[in-house]
Amino acid sequence: GDYHTNLTPKMDTIVDALSWGATGESGDQGEAGSRMGFLHVKAVDDASHDGNVDLKRDLIAAVDVMVGQLVKRLWEKERESNGALKYYICCTGDHSTPVE
Repeated sequence: GDYHTNLTPKMDTIVDALSWGATGESGDQGEAGSRMGFLHVKAVDDASHDGNVDLKRDLIAAVDVMVGQLVKRLWEKERESNGALKYYICCTGDHSTPVE
């Protein structure tokens, strides 16, 4: 997405994909959801390429909030699953994005 991407629906989608079926949601066939997820946020990179330091700072802060919400939601799903789910999170960049 671009600068206007709403990060919350992206986070909700990955949580739902990773936990579907493991906690008794509708359609549960006894199989858990996806084993791995990838959540890409392009907006920070775009701000760097555009040389917009203030926007990059603000977007990093927004991503920080979203990652905090992601960790909280996954922790809640782990707790609700009584041991059926276990999550590991890796946050990384695909390249450096200097602004200047």
